[in-house]
Amino acid sequence: MQENEILKQFQEILEAGKEAADWLDTSRSSLVERAVETTLNAYPEQMKPASSSTIDDFKWELEKYLKRISHCLTWSDYTLIDEPEGLKTFPTCMYQAAFKYIRDKRIEHNSPDVSNTAIVLLLDCFDHLIRRLD
Repeated sequence: MQENEILKQFQEILEAGKEAADWLDTSRSSLVERAVETTLNAYPEQMKPASSSTIDDFKWELEKYLKRISHCLTWSDYTLIDEPEGLKTFPTCMYQAAFKYIRDKRIEHNSPDVSNTAIVLLLDCFDHLIRRLD
């Protein structure tokens, strides 16, 4: 492959990553709200002791990770999600469920708002984070 082609492909990936990050940044609040609602409904046993401040902490942690994903997409670098910090509010399975919900239900293939390349990068980032949380 010629050097110009490699540079062009790299530029296209960076542009798609930036596009994906912009979509994620714009959608972050609504994604977190829906993911929290869906996850808490899927884990009702965790709701009994959950106060509103605990739920707010859960939302904050999810938002923090979505910001990390956005950074990873912008710079095409997974460093921030390769070393996930301890998630303390709920069991890890609930974070995985929230991120799987966003990945599976909120990121739409063939979206008019986001290119297919950006969608592939988004899905890859979410897959990577979910695996790292195991």
